[in-house]
Amino acid sequence: MKRFSIGTIFDISAISAIAFIFLLSCQLQVAPVRETEENPGPGGGNPVTRSIYAAGSVYMGNELYKPVLWVNGTPQLLPLPEGKTEGQAFDLKVSASKIYVAGQVKDAENTKYPCIWVVPIGSPSEAPILLPVPENHIGGDPSLTALFVENGNIHAAGELVDMFDPQNPQRKLAYWKNSTPIPLSMPTGIDRGRLYGAYFSGGFLYLAGYYVDGTTAVPCYWKFDTGSLTSTIHALSGYTPNNVNFGFAPFAEGSTVYIGGGIGIPNQDGWTPTYWKNGTPVPVPLPSGQTGGLVTGITVKDGTVYAAGYYGDPEGIGSEGFIWKGSAKQAVSPPTGSQGTQIYALAVE
Repeated sequence: MKRFSIGTIFDISAISAIAFIFLLSCQLQVAPVRETEENPGPGGGNPVTRSIYAAGSVYMGNELYKPVLWVNGTPQLLPLPEGKTEGQAFDLKVSASKIYVAGQVKDAENTKYPCIWVVPIGSPSEAPILLPVPENHIGGDPSLTALFVENGNIHAAGELVDMFDPQNPQRKLAYWKNSTPIPLSMPTGIDRGRLYGAYFSGGFLYLAGYYVDGTTAVPCYWKFDTGSLTSTIHALSGYTPNNVNFGFAPFAEGSTVYIGGGIGIPNQDGWTPTYWKNGTPVPVPLPSGQTGGLVTGITVKDGTVYAAGYYGDPEGIGSEGFIWKGSAKQAVSPPTGSQGTQIYALAVE
């Protein structure tokens, strides 16, 4: 997943995208069977059973990526539909007895398809659900980068490239509800941005990403009121000017908002892995030998912050997926044959 500069991300030649949200409905099940770890309960009481889920991709060499789901650090490759050669997973949510994974798959002609895997806990996944793409967007690098499940509905956010006029495609961030696009607010004079993660809480949809101000990608999140269909944008502090900074993964607990992401390292490619708590940056430790990374998943359970992401090359070559539970780094095993691991999403249940 290549992200180095304003130029490479947006392709200065004006490749552009429309962010969207699909609303799908699904009958949810109950009574999950889980792999677990034991954590002290709040106040030091009885242990609480927790499972850690992560999704992402592994680099298999020859510019080939495969989608992966981890349960408590153990990987399983997600299946590809017939005729599709590779894929990536960018977000996940757990609801009742199922894991929902959003991402994209690609065929031999490099055409990409946004999709959702539905994985019963304790069972292997079936082929993903391919989401429809408008005719004038086919071939325009569609992907799903955000997902949440609420009241039995699956809501998935991502990006399309409008290919109606291939010489002049247009970029526009929007919240799509029942096929009706609703633009997200942008700062005055700003017309470029990108979103990566979604979280729903208390009637609000939190969308993490960035907007571009001159030569700086400013990390931010949108707070979208699903009742009034209005949004506000919140810039995050501590970012590096004239660089690419990421808001990647949102989480909200009461009035506290967490955003996982990264702060651009001055004068070089890469990022300092970071999460923000109510707008204040908190760096994530770098192990020996690693110089950068991204926090691409974040959640809080029993007062403990869980952060996931990857260290190393943003292309995936030699990268290392990580999960931190508070100050303790968790073990994450790569699938057999992988040459690099990237985690893009996290859930703890």
